[in-house]
Amino acid sequence: MEASQRITWLLERYQQQSLSLEERAELMILIDQNSSREQVTGFIEQHLSIHPELLQLPAVPLSVDQLVLEGLRNQIQTVQQPDRNNRINRIVRYAAAAALLIAATCWYLWQHSAGTTSDPSAKTATIIAPAASGAMLTLSDGTSVQLDAAQNGLVAEQEGSKLQLQSGRLSYDAATASGKIVYNTLSTARGKLFQLLLPDGSKAWLNAASSITYPTAFAGNERLVSVTGEVYFEVSPSPQKPFRIRINNTTTVQVLGTSFNINAYTDEPLISATLLEGSIKIKLPQQEKLLQPGQQLQCDQQGELIAINQADISKVIAWKEGIFNFRNAGIEEVMRQISRWYDVDIVYEKGIPSIRFEGMIGRDLNLNDVLHGLKETGIHFKVEGKQLTVLP
Repeated sequence: MEASQRITWLLERYQQQSLSLEERAELMILIDQNSSREQVTGFIEQHLSIHPELLQLPAVPLSVDQLVLEGLRNQIQTVQQPDRNNRINRIVRYAAAAALLIAATCWYLWQHSAGTTSDPSAKTATIIAPAASGAMLTLSDGTSVQLDAAQNGLVAEQEGSKLQLQSGRLSYDAATASGKIVYNTLSTARGKLFQLLLPDGSKAWLNAASSITYPTAFAGNERLVSVTGEVYFEVSPSPQKPFRIRINNTTTVQVLGTSFNINAYTDEPLISATLLEGSIKIKLPQQEKLLQPGQQLQCDQQGELIAINQADISKVIAWKEGIFNFRNAGIEEVMRQISRWYDVDIVYEKGIPSIRFEGMIGRDLNLNDVLHGLKETGIHFKVEGKQLTVLP
């Protein structure tokens, strides 16, 4: 089958919701290639002319890959050549309708092929929104400040350091700091995330159910912080003052200037440190390891080295980019992520299913929409209040 025929065939099967996981991945790759542009736009044009009424259908939760729709939209919008203005204007008009067209087509086919069969849990499921920006700041004197309720501006002043909140990020101005070191803790609950600009200009992104303890000013010959949960760092370089991160009191990461991710949730079987850029040295109870960019170190909760491997960087930092990446993930891993992000408790009605997932989905969706996509694997769910039950 020629390439042009292949992508048309994949698009038609995508519209019919009959793609396998491998075919869906192939479609996403093809959509991202310039050589596929004509087939993609031609497919959309054809369906606009045949089924214009589909654009009037209401939006509903769909078990489709939202990233494919985004790829379609981006693919068409990137066609910007001056010598094809008439066609481009028409394509740009289609771009706004592209995702809705495919989604509405899926909705139409689903409504007319499902008959009277329905999922009773879907009708009564609780709508649970995704995580939002918010955190609890605990000052060195024990005072707590709820940052998601605070207004932009000055939050507190400690030993000359000013704590400012602006657009969901907490920052420190240590220009007038007295030199006395006091430690604060910034923590996110389940269903919350937050950004922090440290006194040295280093940046930290906290995932849900995470924390970082840090000084209001970095004095002495090191910069020391402690973390729990999952935190992504971009550390300002300072070779004379290394940046050190203490993890669960068992492991220390020494940084010279770099970008990396720490996943140290206590309910995960392993702690992982993944290096994107620069260099980090990881001190375990029995040994030290130096990571190169692209590598990931895994150890158990007691700090015993398990492995050092090449990392799937896109999967590691997907949470920071607003995506669930469930590539080769087991049901327990997936449910732990969902539990933290949507602040729900997980219950398995009849044991833990032996199943692995593939694919990606946006973290900005409501819980019901995410679960609807996961049902394609044959797993079903029930949501009651803050409890999510995995059904056989």
